[in-house]
Amino acid sequence: MKKLIKYSSAALLAAMAVAGCNSSDISSEIWTSSTAAVGNFSLQADKKVLANLDTVFFCIDQNAAQIFNPDSLPYGTTVKKLVPNITPIDLASAITLTYKTDKGQDTTVNYVTNSTDSINFANGPVKLAITSYDKVLTREYTVKVNVHTVKPDSMAWSRAANRSLPSIFNVPNSQSTARTDKGFYCLTSYQGNYCMAFAEDPNKKDWHKETATIPSGAHAESFIGSEDKLYILADDGINDGKFAVYESTDSKTWTKLPYRVYSLIGAYGKRLLGTIPVGEKWFICDLSDGSTTEMPSGMPVEGYSRPVSLSFPLSAQKLMMVIGGRCADGSFSSDVWAYDGSTWAKTSNTPLPKGFRDMCLVPFFTFNVSTTFVVTEYTTLLAFGGNNGMVNNGTVYQSRDYGMTWTEASELMQLPSAVPAMSQSQAYVANQKYYSRNADEWVEFPCDYLLPSNVNEQAWYPFMSRATKPVEEWECPFIYVFGGESAEGVLYNTIWRATINRLLFKPLI
Repeated sequence: MKKLIKYSSAALLAAMAVAGCNSSDISSEIWTSSTAAVGNFSLQADKKVLANLDTVFFCIDQNAAQIFNPDSLPYGTTVKKLVPNITPIDLASAITLTYKTDKGQDTTVNYVTNSTDSINFANGPVKLAITSYDKVLTREYTVKVNVHTVKPDSMAWSRAANRSLPSIFNVPNSQSTARTDKGFYCLTSYQGNYCMAFAEDPNKKDWHKETATIPSGAHAESFIGSEDKLYILADDGINDGKFAVYESTDSKTWTKLPYRVYSLIGAYGKRLLGTIPVGEKWFICDLSDGSTTEMPSGMPVEGYSRPVSLSFPLSAQKLMMVIGGRCADGSFSSDVWAYDGSTWAKTSNTPLPKGFRDMCLVPFFTFNVSTTFVVTEYTTLLAFGGNNGMVNNGTVYQSRDYGMTWTEASELMQLPSAVPAMSQSQAYVANQKYYSRNADEWVEFPCDYLLPSNVNEQAWYPFMSRATKPVEEWECPFIYVFGGESAEGVLYNTIWRATINRLLFKPLI
């Protein structure tokens, strides 16, 4: 009798520890000598399958009788021959595992007598049956070894279905999209007429669109934003290589500034910066006060990417960064230039292998998964698009050290063939609500490494989740790429959006 009490007490404590891994509920079942329950499940180490396979955490949901690894194994992991380690909560008289072979036949393994036999987890869930020591109670579990079915760190590109750029024109000639604290402004033109579209969220189908009144002689491609204003360059009848600068707070009323520039670089906070030629020299003008500073040698004079602002670990101030551009001598830059509020400097030690103008530069994320399955997120700069004077760039480059070192991104991060190489597009990152069964205007197109239709049913973190109800929506950052032109100067009337597959996996939180 003392022995029975000992087993029952231990079983009760163990059950409380593991019951309801995905729920706060604890079963009220009274554990007795007829206990039939799994207390621990893991996989034996096998370096041929995966490094540190024995450290993979398996959740045991006693209420639902399910055993699974909430952090899916890496894409491509073979799970046909895995050896499980099974520890019952109490003494067990029998433990069996039943799996399907590649031919669909059921095969049962007696774990008690053949604990080193491998199990095939590749053909659906495995049935684990455990019988109590007194043979009174038998319980059956469903065991799943989850493996990512998509390559998690590949970019998942998708295109707007049944819509193009937000415009009143069916086939606009040119476009430029700017961003302020209020949202996104997409300016399109057709035969001298203009449309301004606005949305707080670029994912929305129904942007507010209306005929735009912009300054006479305006260059739509120069349209740019700061934190609180919009700017555009326009011809003013003076043929000296410089243009008038207009600003607006609402995209409707425009005010001419008392300064003229050759090109606009971008905004550092609320300060707009532009370039000015004076004789053989070039200067950078701060249009907030008209002050100028001589441009550093080798810095491009036009054709910059839209600027990106980042907090740099080695800098006390936030940096505004641009990549590429056309230099005064006509060459194309392959470097990153950064501004800290007072000084411009070239920050790329290992630049792009080629120089381009009108590239896209966006801050995003890449992930590193250690051998112990710890996922680390890195701030990554992505650069793509642009033109070298003859052809558009179709390669994606990345930097994990704030633009100092650039390498060609992995094959998984490259643009799929359906996305054309383009220049003069604008790329921005914005969060959107992503849903478990997302059904919106964005339709994924077929691509061999893109997400399948069931990707939203995947889960990848964190360990030991205790969500009390299924997660139905979560914030997911997307890159949005507006417009762009072919090498021949023809506008692409599309918006593309992308994220990293890993960010589409449903979190268990």
